Amino acid sequence: MELKGISREQFVRLKKGDPTVIEELYEVYKPLIWRAFRGHPKGLSSDEWEQEMGMLFVKASNNIKEKDFAAFTTYLQTAAWRTMQKLRARHEKEALEYGAPTAFHENTMEYGTENSIQSKQSDFEEVMACTEIYQGLDPLHQKIMVLSLAGYNSVEIAKITSNQAANVRAILGKIRVQMRWY
Repeated sequence: MELKGISREQFVRLKKGDPTVIEELYEVYKPLIWRAFRGHPKGLSSDEWEQEMGMLFVKASNNIKEKDFAAFTTYLQTAAWRTMQKLRARHEKEALEYGAPTAFHENTMEYGTENSIQSKQSDFEEVMACTEIYQGLDPLHQKIMVLSLAGYNSVEIAKITSNQAANVRAILGKIRVQMRWY
């Protein structure tokens, strides 16, 4: 599918701040926008991504001169990719900052009226077991576990940790086996 791109008239309207042109351009560039979204972190919603792209349209119009309007598509494509990389890096940093045990605390915070004291005790024991497993891992394995919980696949984790995807899958398999023992 070939993108038809932005016209000079649309670019001028975008520079002037016409809100209707953003909707038009969104329809034109929808394939590009959602192609960049494919590798998003689990915590990023599609609504947040649409908002980021709306801001990107405005930023692109400010950074490109009217005579260079034809460069808009390339600029938008590169900027969308970079924006996603920044969001992923921020998500990864937060995952590494807070560590794996905090990812499991979500389950212990859902105290509905139907939950019994036994299920709360069971949730607490699971969190403690996961924390013990996490703390018993070496730093590389901890990082791999955190990245996996953050939603990265084994190929992406391999690139981040300068490892091979097969090694990452093996490490994750060993961690999963340890989790089943508890």
